[in-house]
Amino acid sequence: MPVDAQGFVNVSELAKLIRKETILVSVMAVNNEVGSIQPIHEIATVLADYPTIHFHVDAVQAITKVPQEQWFNERVDFAVFSAHKFHGPRGAGFIYWKQGRKLAPLMTGGGQEQNQRSGTENVPGIVAMAKALRLATEQKAEKPNHVQLLKGYLQEALAGYKKVTLFSGTEGFAPHILCFSLKGIRGEVLVHAFEEKQIYLSTTSACSSRKKMASSTLHAMHVPEQLATSAVRISLDESNTMAEVEQFLIVFHQLYKIFENQLSTTDHYKINPNQRSFLVNYSEIMVRYGELSTKGKNRRSFIMQLASNVKRTLADYPHVKVHAERDRMHLLLNGENSQEIIPKLQKVFGIQNFSPSIRVEKDIEVLKKAVQDVMAEIYTGVETFKITAKRSDHSFVQDSNQLNLTLGNAVIDRFPDIKVQMKKPDINLRVEIRIDGAYLSYETIQGAAGLPVGTSGKGMLMLSGGIDSPVAGYFAMKRGVEIEAVHFASPPYTSEQALQKAKDLTKKLAPYVGSIQFIEVPFTEIQEEIKNRVPQGYWMTITRRMMLRLTDAIREARHGLIILNGESLGQVASQTLHSMVAINEVTNTPIVRPVATMDKLEIIEVAEAIDTFELSVQPFEDCCTIFAPPQPKTRPRLDKVHQYEERLDIEGMMERAMAGLKLEVITANQEKAATEFAEFL
Repeated sequence: MPVDAQGFVNVSELAKLIRKETILVSVMAVNNEVGSIQPIHEIATVLADYPTIHFHVDAVQAITKVPQEQWFNERVDFAVFSAHKFHGPRGAGFIYWKQGRKLAPLMTGGGQEQNQRSGTENVPGIVAMAKALRLATEQKAEKPNHVQLLKGYLQEALAGYKKVTLFSGTEGFAPHILCFSLKGIRGEVLVHAFEEKQIYLSTTSACSSRKKMASSTLHAMHVPEQLATSAVRISLDESNTMAEVEQFLIVFHQLYKIFENQLSTTDHYKINPNQRSFLVNYSEIMVRYGELSTKGKNRRSFIMQLASNVKRTLADYPHVKVHAERDRMHLLLNGENSQEIIPKLQKVFGIQNFSPSIRVEKDIEVLKKAVQDVMAEIYTGVETFKITAKRSDHSFVQDSNQLNLTLGNAVIDRFPDIKVQMKKPDINLRVEIRIDGAYLSYETIQGAAGLPVGTSGKGMLMLSGGIDSPVAGYFAMKRGVEIEAVHFASPPYTSEQALQKAKDLTKKLAPYVGSIQFIEVPFTEIQEEIKNRVPQGYWMTITRRMMLRLTDAIREARHGLIILNGESLGQVASQTLHSMVAINEVTNTPIVRPVATMDKLEIIEVAEAIDTFELSVQPFEDCCTIFAPPQPKTRPRLDKVHQYEERLDIEGMMERAMAGLKLEVITANQEKAATEFAEFL
């Protein structure tokens, strides 16, 4: 049966194909390559007039993935299922058949399985399949939209690459299948490249991924051969995480840049190298504000802070000029490498999204050639398009509507089969006529959102070497807090590797702001005194109180407003509510805990997304773990705490620790610049 451009069966054509001798209609409920959900109910309506025709549905890709009401109808006579699609054992499956319909067994003998499959029953396989089906169904019920969110995130990200074509949509498509191609790169090449990074895709369906031929499904959808042979498929389920999706996108971006360079030196799929070089480097990047747009009288100060942060982030690119206006910001690149600048810009908080653009001469013929060249780069033969022109220079010979028509016609002259779509086109080619030239853009790249770092004041981040505190620092910066990292070191009990790990974690956070002050606090004497003079059960409580006292003293000296830490409620003994009350007593400074209500897995997902997780799990002990008592108090009594602290020279130990503080400026790209912190107090 023929299908449309999205892989959906043409039901009207089915009705025309039915003959008197037709005995069976068989359809996949969900296409296993692009994920299109077939119109089972419409087919059933057609077959209602043909009661002798058997209606068979292959529901292998549908069960536990798509709601049953979308793929099952009472007119269905047979439906088949495979256990491996819901994590059951391979080689096991089951069949539904309607009462009154008959099946002739392929194997005869003992009459097992209702005379349909004779032979010893695979009881372990059957039981395991039933168990797996129940678990998969429960997991789906617990997270009904999880897979759809992952797929949507992937779709949005991949759509931003000009050489990517998506074949799997959202409406009418299964949430777990995403098929796309990277123009000019054969599917098996991309699969093997991801395998090297331990990420596993398939070319078209897994059943036929070893065949060296293009997908028959994509051919039926009239996808050009060059795109069909480049197609790969991602399969998702509830066990996948957003962190895994982020990791996939990081690897994809790296591979895309590598393949893009390869394509520049080959005529594979007849790419014109003279055209290809047109968009290698952009002239300007136009930045759109997000939350800043809601600010009132202090909006200008927020914008100026964002401009300052952008300049710091792009300090290695001295020719970039930043022009911050009320509604948007323009970065004039002046020949700097846009492909290096774009990923750095994506980490600057306060930017909602941005569009790179190229500058050309303000001449109609030049513009017509430019839009044709741009479309030659990004049009694969299936996308719709529109031209969105804006004329800021009103002396230009054509107004916006005339430009839309002229430039749109130029595109159609070059690509006669291309379709225009005014609402939500696949390609929206924007043309802006300004005083200094004409600017063309088609990409909208998502930024980090949030508020510019520094607009909310300064906070001292208590940075250990663990998973949680870097995530807390990330969230604080996203809300505009300028952080300074305070790390407690207890040599020789803590190693140089542990100290370097904390600095490396700070370096991972630095790209979001440009640079971060790293403050090393000598803590050996304090921990030894606590160990020698305080009962074991109270070691952790009093250690944390001393850390908080010192952090508060540093905050006051450094003119900070708050203290930040990575405490997650109930995660360890010092993070119970009772412990927090006892520890917090030493300060009246607000203590902000950005991850307090997150569970560990949620924190890990963020840590993986911001690339701090692998560092955090390196096996170097910090000062919180070296003297950890076997049974710390989870409900410490304040009267006991005060009693034990009287045994300590708190003022003397704090004075000596503050005198030994060290400060380093940690940046994403530069080596540390160390100096004695005591000089700045």
